[in-house]
Amino acid sequence: MNFALLFRNKTGHLSFILMLGIAGYCNRLSYGTEEEEINFEDELRKPLVEIRKDLSSDDPLLREKAIKSLGSLGPSAKEAVPDLILCLQHASSQDRISAAVALGAIGPDAKQAAPQLLKALQTENPSWSNTYAFALGDIGAKETMPILVQILREKGKQYYWGNFEALRKFVPESIPYLIDLMKDENPEVRFRTARTLKYIQHPEVKKAIPALKQAMRQDNSPKVRTESALAWAAIDPEDQKVTTALIQALIYLSHAEDSEDKSSYIEVIRVLSKLSPRSLPALVASLQSPENSIRKGVALALSLMNALDPQTIPHLRKTLKDPIPEIRVFSAIALIKMNPSDQEAASIINEALKSENLEPAARSQAIHELTAKGTNTKDLIAILIDGFSSEDERTARTNAMALGKIGKEAIPALLQALERPDKNVQVGAADALARMHATTPEVGLLLLRILEDPKADISTRLRASTTLSYIGAPEAQRARDKFIQTERESIRKYLQQRGRKFTEQQNEQQYDTQPDKAAEIAYKNRTARFYNNEGYAYYVKKDYVKAIMNFKKTLELDPNHELANYNLGCVYSLRHQYEQALPYLMKAFQKNPQRRKKRILEDPDLQGFRESSFYKTIQQAMEKS
Repeated sequence: MNFALLFRNKTGHLSFILMLGIAGYCNRLSYGTEEEEINFEDELRKPLVEIRKDLSSDDPLLREKAIKSLGSLGPSAKEAVPDLILCLQHASSQDRISAAVALGAIGPDAKQAAPQLLKALQTENPSWSNTYAFALGDIGAKETMPILVQILREKGKQYYWGNFEALRKFVPESIPYLIDLMKDENPEVRFRTARTLKYIQHPEVKKAIPALKQAMRQDNSPKVRTESALAWAAIDPEDQKVTTALIQALIYLSHAEDSEDKSSYIEVIRVLSKLSPRSLPALVASLQSPENSIRKGVALALSLMNALDPQTIPHLRKTLKDPIPEIRVFSAIALIKMNPSDQEAASIINEALKSENLEPAARSQAIHELTAKGTNTKDLIAILIDGFSSEDERTARTNAMALGKIGKEAIPALLQALERPDKNVQVGAADALARMHATTPEVGLLLLRILEDPKADISTRLRASTTLSYIGAPEAQRARDKFIQTERESIRKYLQQRGRKFTEQQNEQQYDTQPDKAAEIAYKNRTARFYNNEGYAYYVKKDYVKAIMNFKKTLELDPNHELANYNLGCVYSLRHQYEQALPYLMKAFQKNPQRRKKRILEDPDLQGFRESSFYKTIQQAMEKS
């Protein structure tokens, strides 16, 4: 589990240190209960000499307050460095780790602690190694570079994150060491080295380009070759040979199953879409490649570009006849971006949207582009409503979101769709109406009838249940609770088939152990869910102020609500408030690493966040997971 510790120095500067914790240490640096918080206000009012005296106290909580207070003071606590060095030798592992963090917060004035920090890094539990390595980087202990490199060569993955981060902070002196690590026999070390070079922004890093080129051409690991190409692109994006290297990487990445490789595939596409105009000829030429993966990746990159050269139009028109539907769709999106009234491109997309076999990413992007440009809205509304007949939940959700964004223009067709015999279409139409706050009592009654119909598919009834939660009426909540109670086993089997958990089961266990709190828990869960859905409805309407207000109400009731934390992070990202987005996205990730990692990497709402400096913090946490 990860936790974040914030230290504030006298200038008000925040140093955000993300550390890897261990069981019994992860949740808080205190010996109190979950409800207890360490209050530093009184401690910070003490003179420095008194805080230093508390370091020798027999009370572990008082020592912890003192150590963390010294870290909060930052460089102004430099006189306490000898005391903190003694804490590194304390019997309590908690004191040792906290002291390392405090020394890092003090910065270069704590450089005399380097030998003790290095010794702790080498001899203590590997789970704590990142903390000591971060501290060495923060105090600027560049003399430790040879040993940090040796540890990287000889020890396991647990040392990678912290040691490479320390080397990144030691630039430019560390660049020769990183170049040498590109030749290490361990492919994982070479991969992490290339990734570290990718994030270095210093003129001297160009010295690593020959090593990256060599790895890109000759390394026997596809991961290393890909990461080397990405690092080269980050260091010298004007080099046209980078484009060819990245395009070739698409062949391997498109077939990868590893989540890290999938992340690299998305990154390659993003980098290709942002390369200089001089790289455009190489991209356009690749549209004729015999490799499906190359044509598909390049078409996707072109569809993400905001300003395409009109000379690409003939090449894109040729790909409208490509046998791969996703390639046709991405090429059509690129054409519509240049000319929103391009009827041929719009018809290609509309035809592809009718197919259930279109990949979700292509479907979502096509719908987003058509709704944003207002292209053939009437035809699009009909296609989206017909798409509700699909049993695929993601398609239904995507279509409902799109219709919600179209707004009032879609309401007449949605009301007509409520009268169709297909219950999936009825639920989908009701979902779209609920997202734009256009439901009526009749819509609620229709959903209740579907929810209570034992002959309806369990998936349809679940979607009806979810849509009822948007409405939030008491009778709707009672019907949903009854449905979950009576169909518990069917719901569990259905969700397990799709690799999802039956979360209501956790609440039931709470009810069994705490029957007196059952009503309170049920009320809070329902209310939190209501405010989250309300916030989402405002988010769809782009009323971000009200969306934030409702998501925060959710978190007041349930601070660990995964969706509300994630949604709030997305809204802050859309408002370009990336620092505010970080803690909410981090909490959502910690709650469900597997699901949230994929969303954070792919969600278009987080594009700005991924390009900000704050993304590196959560990216490192995702890499570690």
